[in-house]
Amino acid sequence: MFMLNLVMVELRCLLEIGNQTRPDIFALNIQRPSPLYQQVIEVDERVRPAQPEDDSSLLSIGNNGREYVVERCPDLEVLRPLLHQAHSDGCSSVAVVLAHGYAYPHHEEQIGKLAVSLGFDHCSLSHQVMPTVRMVPRGATTVINAYLTPVIQKYIDSFCAGFSDGLRDTELLFMASNGGLLERSVFNGSRALLSGPAGGVVGYSQTCSLAMPNHAIVGFDMGGTSTDVSRYADGYELSQNGVVAGIDIQAPQLQIHTVAAGGGSRLFFRHGMFEVGPESAGSHPGPVCYRKNGFLTVTDANLVLGRLQPELFPSIFGPHEDQPLDLTGTRSAFAELTEQINCWLQDNDRAMITLEEVAAGFIDVANEVMARPIRAVSVQRGYALDEHVLACFGGAGGQHACAMAQKLGIETIFIQRHAGILSAYGMGVASRVSEQQEAASEVFSSQRCDHFEQRFNALVTQACAELGCDNDARMDIECFLNLRYSGTDNAIMVQRPADDDYLREFGAIYRREFGFELDIPVVVDDVRVRVSCPPSRTPLSSIADTLIEISSDTMPELVTDCYLAGAWHRAPVYRLEALSAGMQIVGPALIIQQTATIVVETQCVARINVQGDVIIDVVGRNAADGDANGEGEDCIDFDPVQLALFSQRFISIAEQMGYTLQRTAISTNIKERCDFSCAVFDAEGNLVANAPHTPVHLGAMSEAVRHQIELFGDDLFEGDVLVANHPQHGGSHLPDITVITPLFSPCGDENAEEGCVGKRPVLFVANRGHHADIGGITPGSMPPFSRTLSEEGCAITGLKLVSGGQFQQQLMEQVFGGSRRLVDNISDLKAQVAANQCGVRLLTEMIIDKGLERVQVYMTFLQDHAERAVRQSLQKLARRLTQQGGDGVVCGPLC
Repeated sequence: MFMLNLVMVELRCLLEIGNQTRPDIFALNIQRPSPLYQQVIEVDERVRPAQPEDDSSLLSIGNNGREYVVERCPDLEVLRPLLHQAHSDGCSSVAVVLAHGYAYPHHEEQIGKLAVSLGFDHCSLSHQVMPTVRMVPRGATTVINAYLTPVIQKYIDSFCAGFSDGLRDTELLFMASNGGLLERSVFNGSRALLSGPAGGVVGYSQTCSLAMPNHAIVGFDMGGTSTDVSRYADGYELSQNGVVAGIDIQAPQLQIHTVAAGGGSRLFFRHGMFEVGPESAGSHPGPVCYRKNGFLTVTDANLVLGRLQPELFPSIFGPHEDQPLDLTGTRSAFAELTEQINCWLQDNDRAMITLEEVAAGFIDVANEVMARPIRAVSVQRGYALDEHVLACFGGAGGQHACAMAQKLGIETIFIQRHAGILSAYGMGVASRVSEQQEAASEVFSSQRCDHFEQRFNALVTQACAELGCDNDARMDIECFLNLRYSGTDNAIMVQRPADDDYLREFGAIYRREFGFELDIPVVVDDVRVRVSCPPSRTPLSSIADTLIEISSDTMPELVTDCYLAGAWHRAPVYRLEALSAGMQIVGPALIIQQTATIVVETQCVARINVQGDVIIDVVGRNAADGDANGEGEDCIDFDPVQLALFSQRFISIAEQMGYTLQRTAISTNIKERCDFSCAVFDAEGNLVANAPHTPVHLGAMSEAVRHQIELFGDDLFEGDVLVANHPQHGGSHLPDITVITPLFSPCGDENAEEGCVGKRPVLFVANRGHHADIGGITPGSMPPFSRTLSEEGCAITGLKLVSGGQFQQQLMEQVFGGSRRLVDNISDLKAQVAANQCGVRLLTEMIIDKGLERVQVYMTFLQDHAERAVRQSLQKLARRLTQQGGDGVVCGPLC
């Protein structure tokens, strides 16, 4: 299919350029997504917002109630031959994106009618697809809609043609990315991108809410190649923005975080560390146990540990697809890997480990990788994980449920009786949904609430007409304002509060997620409504009436050996369909579903509710997540599994710091270009871990932290935050400003000195962000004609940005007095402080959980590991240079 894109004059390359985000900053060969369109036609059209001095006779009212001036209308006679030629060249679909089409759609409508009259099969107009202000994501969404909708429509037509009546009198519904069902007539490409994961969110939210009402829920969907996580509490958490295949999309969608870890994730041992993924074995060749000469994966680890039972698994493997899982071959592959690991451990004077410890170690590392997105949807946004239920589903979810709950501090697990196919099941319990939205583009004022109410009513009328459910008493109506602070990019959908105090609700959400509020105006980007009509009947039902009375002597299918909590256990194996409502199973045990396996670990108790679902009460923690090899704090030895776990945890903390910084910053450099870095440092200021942020920052930040330690010495106290940017003391160019926060020993740590804090910091967190202007002789950074450092802007050797918990506003205004964007400077500095505070909070929790000494020792182990990895990489480079005819010399000794 060939597609045509119509944009304004001089904006031909706008969508190809996109925004300034750099998604993979360490990639040596950047691969930008190819445009989905083959041709671009520029439209000589101009509409702009009205100014006070404009002649009132020239003004037109847009859909958002604002006044616009139409300077040039599109010349359809000029466009006609251009469109005709594009159609002759093979273009069959059109996307029309004009700058202010979201509010003044008349020109897009005229062009769309012309395109249809010339024979184009499909025409997507941006104001119909997504009426939002920002042209780049609106345009990208419109293009994707024009690209996918004809394909989807072709599939629907083909599907319906397979029935004798073409399903003309049958209600045919499709799952959308927002978790609702849509009629075939309104189902399109931009609404279908995340329809699969959305079905899972609907499935667990509806079933878990029925079984355990009034609980916040974290959804954990573990499949073969990836894991999806999300959160549900009294309603779906929706987002307007998302990135799909590297393209910024604006469309209503459930907030779902995906990580490349699943049953098919491959296992590696590199430089003394266990690593899981992100590479996947896929379905072909798949894991070793699939008998296709595949790779070792998480599924193989579960098999050799007895958590999967070949005799109860379908025999669909091997050349003729009639053999069971290959336990012998998998054990052989793990034996080879164990030998490799023990050779490394022996060479480094470390204790050797068994095959079972290797497999269990990889399982624990995989769990830590999957825990990162769960923390992102909960802790990172200000929610306490121990207040949630963990709803596990997907083919592999039940195998990791207990271990994940123990790792995250969650006490209750919910596994629906159809957990293996819950994404499909969710479509059966989903509601028909219509979402209508229009742009507002104005500063919020309580005096405008009546206007917003009128817009809500108009949008509800449109939604009800689309659903055809005006008189349905079960209809649910939700109204939202999409609010953001002026100058920021990240808006928050705020549902209408009971008292209509949107500013209070917006401030509470912002404060919960980021720890502070800004004293700047709040802008309304969009007005949105979501109207839901529940299905007339659902498959949710109770099995209590169909089951026999509880039997205390229900016999297991078999009893097997299962490796859990660092030891082999005799574990009974039950079939779920044979268990009665109310029955309890004390771990260790396995429960076999038709589409999944549930591992009930030690110190866990599973019970069957009246719906036939499994609810697991979790007690204690996973032994593998505690002290390595069970040693005490006085004898902390190196453990490659614990090394990987600590590495993942530190990186997760740095990532969450970066998320907070990006969301709260004002400047384009930080919020869009992502020109910032966040990292964790030890007590001496040496780098321990960083997120995948800007490398030039990370290379010098350690020096900046060490200089501040020397500069302030004992004059550091809890509540202090430091700021610096001087290039002689670890800075780069002056606009890169470093904010450093010391962390003192938290109360409750058994290794801390008496009292609440130690005398000196035990760790540091820091971030560096590029400020747009810091008072140089010209706006921006690095003035080309500067001859002295002062001509580039203010140079800070070291100051207390926050002293005793008080932000030094006046001091910073003096320091940045020459800046042309002082308000942005102050706001970005506050965002940097908030990012560090996020890191301090998460590290404090980690120290209380693991112990300060263990955290510090494994920081040293990680630094040693990093050195080994660099040395081995240089050795590899030297060998390659030698093979290519060079001398293979890389500066310095390599061993």
